[in-house]
Amino acid sequence: ENIPYKIVGGLKFYERKEIKDIIAYLRLIQNTNDNLSLTRIINEPKRGIGKTSLDNIAQVAEQNGVSMYEVIKNADQYGLNRVYLNSREFINVIEELSVKKEEILKFIDV
Repeated sequence: ENIPYKIVGGLKFYERKEIKDIIAYLRLIQNTNDNLSLTRIINEPKRGIGKTSLDNIAQVAEQNGVSMYEVIKNADQYGLNRVYLNSREFINVIEELSVKKEEILKFIDV
């Protein structure tokens, strides 16, 4: 967009937290099995899904052979009702962006 900007400080561009978070969002949109990216951004911004909830999600995912994203998406079916309520906006954003990604890819010869 040719918008001028200046980064002040010692961090390189890709070492900045917000850049790592955006990349994690993009990686999760591309691959919902990416548990590492999911754990980085599930609480960015704060959604009330803390370490204990993430540990429970990881345990259920491992027991059922599915990704953590699938557990969060269907948390009510796994008895994780609080996770289900707190994650609806996050799941909706990822699902919506995934659909948009597919629509864009239709126009690009990949």
